[in-house]
Amino acid sequence: MKPAGFSSTRLFIILYPDTKGDAFTLEIGWTARQHFPEALALSRPTPSRAEFKEQDFACRLGGLFAQSDYWWFVRPDFNPLTDDLVAFVKDRMERISPTNASALVSPPVEDAVQKLVSHGLPYLNEYLTVRRSQ
Repeated sequence: MKPAGFSSTRLFIILYPDTKGDAFTLEIGWTARQHFPEALALSRPTPSRAEFKEQDFACRLGGLFAQSDYWWFVRPDFNPLTDDLVAFVKDRMERISPTNASALVSPPVEDAVQKLVSHGLPYLNEYLTVRRSQ
């Protein structure tokens, strides 16, 4: 027998850009109560998969492979110990051609997609398998 509300469970993958820099992260999870995922508090995946009993769950993709909050950087962020602030700001103010932008964005996007395919999608599939068997 399926758990109550299982048929209305929605899986999600959300891309969150960093509002302060050139980076992004991914969040994954599910909701059975039809919440917009942004309204869900972030949690961490557990080795025992105790979260699979929850109706709503959201986590950063990095929690599945890096055991921490993980961000993909399109360009390195400012390091106050090693970077020149004026040069950093000047670099960020210059326009980037579409060709250069594509060259900057492609490697982190490809890595994020690879991590999603190798860690995120199997995790969501594991959740579905467990929920269907209950």
